[in-house]
Amino acid sequence: MSATLVATNVCALDSWADNAGLSTNEDARIKRIAVECKKVGADIILANELVTYQNAEVFSKAMGWGGQHVDPKTLKVKKGDSCICKGDGGVSMGFIWNPDVFDPYWFKLIDGYPAWNRNRWSLACRGYLDGKRVGLLGVHLEFMPKGTNKIKKYDTVRYEQIDGALDMVMSPNQSWVVLGDENHASSDKPDAPGNAAKKHGLVNVDTGNIIRAQMTKDIKKGKPRMVKLGTATDHPMLVIPDVIVPK
Repeated sequence: MSATLVATNVCALDSWADNAGLSTNEDARIKRIAVECKKVGADIILANELVTYQNAEVFSKAMGWGGQHVDPKTLKVKKGDSCICKGDGGVSMGFIWNPDVFDPYWFKLIDGYPAWNRNRWSLACRGYLDGKRVGLLGVHLEFMPKGTNKIKKYDTVRYEQIDGALDMVMSPNQSWVVLGDENHASSDKPDAPGNAAKKHGLVNVDTGNIIRAQMTKDIKKGKPRMVKLGTATDHPMLVIPDVIVPK
């Protein structure tokens, strides 16, 4: 059985939504995003800028997955859980998943680069996809500079954020996927996130957008694509269909 992975930004912090010209009614916008997720057959969703557990629950319920969330203090997963939100303020991120397809057993909040105190957290997960173990690393990398990326300082931060997080979670012969808002397209040279992932044996899942992914070479997948979300949020959505973990 294959699965479809999705990465999107919710932009749920009121001030950010307002600055982007979006409605601050995040419930309504999340439900509109969920409609598009259903259209592409999403099974696992990484939602950047989710902000609150209530938003995670709204997203899960809108997908028809129940809305039960992982304990925010212990990060221990209960049977039937289908969402989690963890992180720091506006850049808190969440995974939302179909419990009939994905069975997570471990979550951890990762500070991959303690020398940098902005957009510092990533959310790691391991679970069973079609009975086979896979790791997921949700990221929201450093956002500066705005516009064309030509400043080495920020390239280095994004490199270290991916490299440090993977150092903490990966072991040999494990299947892993990194996905989220990397604030850095592969056309930005050097490709700091892509190069950091390559160091750990991952390859780009590239669409030419800053919402992107990398995964270990053993994982099979269909052609990734971006889906426009209109005024529901300020970014398009990355869709990776037909994901199969072979081990």
